Amino acid sequence: MKNGRFISGMMMAVALGFGVAPLLRAEEPSSDTAPRRLTPVQLTLCVPIQAAPEDWDVAGLRLNLVVARNHDVWGLDFGVLNLSTGRQAGVQVGFAANEVEGNMYGIQAAILVNEVETGKMYGVQVGGINYVSDAAGLQVGLLGNSARNHMQGMQIGLFNHANHLQGMQIGLLNINRSAPWPILPLLNLGFAD
Repeated sequence: MKNGRFISGMMMAVALGFGVAPLLRAEEPSSDTAPRRLTPVQLTLCVPIQAAPEDWDVAGLRLNLVVARNHDVWGLDFGVLNLSTGRQAGVQVGFAANEVEGNMYGIQAAILVNEVETGKMYGVQVGGINYVSDAAGLQVGLLGNSARNHMQGMQIGLFNHANHLQGMQIGLLNINRSAPWPILPLLNLGFAD
């Protein structure tokens, strides 16, 4: 019974990856002269020991034992340290950390750190510390959350930071640099455009 649910879940992750991949590929034109290669499953011990090269996209399932790195990843991403040098869509679960350099669509969960480096996070981040450049969604951080530019949504953690907040912060110390009172304990609301 449990094996059947596991196999069904993996098939759904692969289907999600193949369903979302064409949409994301059409989202923004690539500066590459040739299209990148695509694999439905990526198995990685540690970069560069992985089934498909780092510059390939993954649409389906990516599993790693130590660290994995690919360009765009769509579907289920599960491992110790997950790195995407492009975009990520779906569910990303890292025992240690997750990092996405482009846009993130979906859920990031890690014990230590989640980061969306230069893109925008659309969805949910749950971890020890969560960093984004821009976000639309929810950040839940045991220690804290930081949106370097804009945060639309909610931040819940001991310490929360946003340069421009359109939403709510709940925590011991909340910083919203665009507010008349930029530092407030317990609750902070922001209405920045």
